[in-house]
Amino acid sequence: MSDWAPSVLTAVGVAVTFALGFLTWISTRKTSDRDRITKLEARSDKQDDRNLKWQNYSGTLRAHINDEKGPPAPPFPDDLFD
Repeated sequence: MSDWAPSVLTAVGVAVTFALGFLTWISTRKTSDRDRITKLEARSDKQDDRNLKWQNYSGTLRAHINDEKGPPAPPFPDDLFD
């Protein structure tokens, strides 16, 4: 073999290893992005539910005040702070 053959083989081996590592990183990153999006959507849905509960409770409090009912105020919904 020539003197340069081991160097070329080493360079090709490093390039192939780098390419395979990069492709693996890309494929796992896409998966983790999907997982992250799914978790963020679930978190957003939970926040929307919580906001709706607060709006409903706020309406209950306003009705209580408009009806000139005194203390105590209506209790918090049980699942408001879940």
